[in-house]
Amino acid sequence: LASFGGASPLAVHTTSELWDFYGKPSSTFDRSLNRFSLFLKRLSKIDLNKVVPEVGMNIAYFTHEGIIGIDGRIVRTIDGVRIGNARYGASRHVGYILSELRKNGAKYTAAANIRLSDNALKMLIKMGMSVQEVNTDDPYCPPLKMIRETGVIADVYIEKPSVGMEGGIVLLTDDLNKMLMIIKNLSTL
Repeated sequence: LASFGGASPLAVHTTSELWDFYGKPSSTFDRSLNRFSLFLKRLSKIDLNKVVPEVGMNIAYFTHEGIIGIDGRIVRTIDGVRIGNARYGASRHVGYILSELRKNGAKYTAAANIRLSDNALKMLIKMGMSVQEVNTDDPYCPPLKMIRETGVIADVYIEKPSVGMEGGIVLLTDDLNKMLMIIKNLSTL
């Protein structure tokens, strides 16, 4: 706030400063998009270098309005990790997995692909998460094909590395805050 004839004793905040602090609002009317945007802002405070795969990281969030994902993924750059913006229809691979599992009766609301490591897998198992190894040769989305063929519901799907393909983990939770906590814990390994 500014006063006439001089500076106000109250600090003046620009829109940019507020966005840096709270995260860029996606919409003043769409609570789901705003909730996911805030989740991404909280995620940006974590050192994600150990969790983001070479292909980038995607996170999908189920809402009754549709699946929200990250437009442009989460990627590692020379300048650090960059997180895209929240957008309906983005992060399709993990979004399709989330949708397929919900069709099969699972109550998951969030899905993420993260870097495969022995330590990450050990931590997820120690947390009591159900783990399923993906056994299919589908080049597009192996976990999705396996889920469609078998109907197996798990908290974690493991894709082992193969020729020309980086291994990965698809992580599913029933809550964005739980997803944030798990990713934060994995980032410390």
